[in-house]
Amino acid sequence: MRAKAIVIDNLRYCMKRLTKDNAKQIGRQLGKLVHSNSGVVFDYLLSQIQKFDNLIQPVVDSMKFLTNLAFDMLSYCIIEALSNPVRERMKQEDTNISSWLQCLATFTGTLYRKYYSLGLTGLIQYVANQLKSGKSFDLLVLKEVVQKMSGIDISEDITDSQIEALLGGDLLKSEAGHFSQIRNIKRSSTRLRETLVEEHLGLPLCLLMAQHRNLLMFKDETEYHCKLLSHLYDQCQDTLVQFIDFMACHLSPEEYTLHVPGLNELASKYHIGADAAFYLLRQAINHSIRTKLLKLQKEMESSQEKPKITFSIAKNLYIEAVDQSLTGIHSDTKLLYPDKVWEDITVHLFVAFWSLAPFDVITPVEKYEEEMSRIKNLKLEVDNNPELNSSKKKKEQEKYQTMIVTLQEELRQQTENHKLVVARIDHEKNSYFNTSVTRNRSITQFLQLCIFPRCCFTMTDALFCAQFVLMLHAQKTPHFSTLLFYDRVFSDISYTVTCCTENETRRYGKFLQAVLSTISKWHESKSTYERECSNTPGFVSMIRTSSDANENVKNCLDFENFRHICFKWHFKITKSLVICLESKDYIQIRNALIILTKLLPQYPKVHHLSAALEKRVDKIKDDEKGNRDDLFIIASSYIGKLKNHKNNLLSEAEYHKKDDRVSNALESTKPLSSRDERKNASNQQSTTKHSKSEDSHKSRSNPNSLNSNTFSKDLMSGSRNNHDNHSKEAIENGEDSLSERDPKRRKTDTIDKEKEISRIKERRDDAEKG
Repeated sequence: MRAKAIVIDNLRYCMKRLTKDNAKQIGRQLGKLVHSNSGVVFDYLLSQIQKFDNLIQPVVDSMKFLTNLAFDMLSYCIIEALSNPVRERMKQEDTNISSWLQCLATFTGTLYRKYYSLGLTGLIQYVANQLKSGKSFDLLVLKEVVQKMSGIDISEDITDSQIEALLGGDLLKSEAGHFSQIRNIKRSSTRLRETLVEEHLGLPLCLLMAQHRNLLMFKDETEYHCKLLSHLYDQCQDTLVQFIDFMACHLSPEEYTLHVPGLNELASKYHIGADAAFYLLRQAINHSIRTKLLKLQKEMESSQEKPKITFSIAKNLYIEAVDQSLTGIHSDTKLLYPDKVWEDITVHLFVAFWSLAPFDVITPVEKYEEEMSRIKNLKLEVDNNPELNSSKKKKEQEKYQTMIVTLQEELRQQTENHKLVVARIDHEKNSYFNTSVTRNRSITQFLQLCIFPRCCFTMTDALFCAQFVLMLHAQKTPHFSTLLFYDRVFSDISYTVTCCTENETRRYGKFLQAVLSTISKWHESKSTYERECSNTPGFVSMIRTSSDANENVKNCLDFENFRHICFKWHFKITKSLVICLESKDYIQIRNALIILTKLLPQYPKVHHLSAALEKRVDKIKDDEKGNRDDLFIIASSYIGKLKNHKNNLLSEAEYHKKDDRVSNALESTKPLSSRDERKNASNQQSTTKHSKSEDSHKSRSNPNSLNSNTFSKDLMSGSRNNHDNHSKEAIENGEDSLSERDPKRRKTDTIDKEKEISRIKERRDDAEKG
């Protein structure tokens, strides 16, 4: 005990004087203490680091004089501190991870990157064992280790410019896709890679994280708060993506393919979902396609004719390589869902959607040019720097010139690859949608099985989803209605927003922003709309049978009617978000504010919709001040951004041309009195039989015809039911009656509702008399 007290006293003396500048001198004294009393010293150091995060870097720098035995002892002490059952992983009376665990994770990542004598096997095995036990708090340690040792960081707070860089090649990602440029990580990343390969821990960790991610959704809410479950799910998801990205970057394509099992085994044996399974398999699938493509090209070059490989020949070879590579994937995919599912969506569309990467469908040309321009400026600065000698200048200029050449090559390869992918989609488009099934059913399955799971997976996948739909539209895919797809996306986003975690909400908001950006481009320019949307299957609003029995006449939506529909979509988004903002539920309010912040460049566009949102967010800011500070901060930030955005707002008359036909259509959906409702119902019953007989006659004559009374009217009307225009007036007048469809409000006060309707009717009648 006396010896221990003396060691701790000397250690306290060193720690009080330890700074970043004298780490080397204090490190010598620390090394002497560790050599004789390593357990006591490390326990004290770790306890101090868990309390004070500013000690992390000085303590790591002072450990350069430790022996290999001391480093082994330090690894043991770190695992012992992590597994301490007495320490709580969560803050008391809070839903956040404890600060001691965050500090210890940061220290562990920094330490393992700096010192190569530390063994990684024990720490990674500990995290794997924790996942087997159903505990995911220690994934924070693995995330920090991978981030520090490889430079691969997963963050949702990155800028649009960084997201665009992540869509490019490896060099563009490393130079512009992260907050800090990746430097001096070659040795540490190689050491991490060797540990995972030699100990066979790479694939088991991926599978355990994917399984645990699905398990978190079934945790008891009495034990874990919904906010904490959301945070743990995001942490598991981010670490899974980060770990797979590390394996894809640092393993050769051949090694990676050998380590990853097939789709059938991932789904049936390990019960991995389609989103994680295809994310794990995508690198192997692309490698298989490239291998078969090179083999076909060599066979053609070795033939007697030896033709010059033009783009047409390269396109045919690429399509053939894709068919050969995906044959087994198609058969395994059919086993993922029941046979009834494949009646509404085809296997070809499902596999094409999930096998393609964001790199394949989006080419960030502007970001490549911007990065090359930045490097050229750096090269000129080096040339004009008088402090550098000639040899140093030459070395730096060669480095920058090599980077420029590499970026140019990456841009060329990505552009050629994008052209081949577009050719593949054009070749396969006839097999994407089943013509014997209604468009509504096909799009429902497409949204449920493809769009929604992937747009919430990563930020780049959110952009991929928006671009893939745009490619289907541009290639004029048969039986795919772009209008109906967008209408289903915007119909009611409150349910989707409620079900998302915090990071998923950011990705979903990015997807909606990308979709609204495309719609805004068409809305603002008639020439752009007519060039990209007119005479396309995606904008056909009605199909009529002509006098010629073998010919159908397709009516495409004109520009002004499309602008009416755009306003309807903006109104629907406002209504859904107002429902969430008026809810008292924390998750709904937080997610709605995040969505609004993400959509701000493209939404809102109309004055009265912006005013309705501003009123609700102002109320949240006042109510949550001093109560839920995180909501107060998000609401205050959004209000400031919205005020800066007011100069870009338009009136409703400027946003879309209101005519009598549309006004009558909107007027017909307003709330009616009980006598008017009975009269309308009797008239509707008298006309139903006649309309049904006509529709059945048309459907028999043309099985692919669309019912103009359902599809076209639904798109042109301001809403789908009598409640929507009541909601519109409520939004404009600041009423609070939009919460009737709140998924978490089980009861509504019918008396107040009737008073509200009568008051709005009286206001409307007074306006008409005036």
